[in-house]
Amino acid sequence: MKIYETSKFQKQRKKLRTDSEKTSLKEAIGAVAKDPLSGKKLRGEFKDLRSLRYFADGQERRMIYKIEENAIYLLSFGPREGIYKQDREPPAADRVPNPSPRQSRASRD
Repeated sequence: MKIYETSKFQKQRKKLRTDSEKTSLKEAIGAVAKDPLSGKKLRGEFKDLRSLRYFADGQERRMIYKIEENAIYLLSFGPREGIYKQDREPPAADRVPNPSPRQSRASRD
């Protein structure tokens, strides 16, 4: 399987400071490459994603990825706190701009 990193993943990777963080992430990527099903399958709105736990500098981290046919897409990584919020896409209704006040008043009449 081929492994692809999203631009977000690449940006996060560039921000890693210590060699131990970089090594831990490399090992996590290697584990996913060796066995793509090694990560836990997520539920709910994240049902298409998987999460692999790993440790860096004594702290538990998660790497979020997606498996599609013959490819693995690395989406994000970091501490568990907030990692799932980062990967959440807003529902389509949230992407629609709010009506202007003029339109709102007209609809009330």
